[in-house]
Amino acid sequence: MKHTYHAHGMTCNGCRSHVEDASKATVNLEKAELTIIKI
Repeated sequence: MKHTYHAHGMTCNGCRSHVEDASKATVNLEKAELTIIKI
């Protein structure tokens, strides 16, 4: 299952690393999108 969310206010790689380290997630800073994949 895949979920994509708009990540308003997430603008740097520091923010990205906190999310991606916590779960199976990717952050696209240019599109301001967060994608979480549940297995």
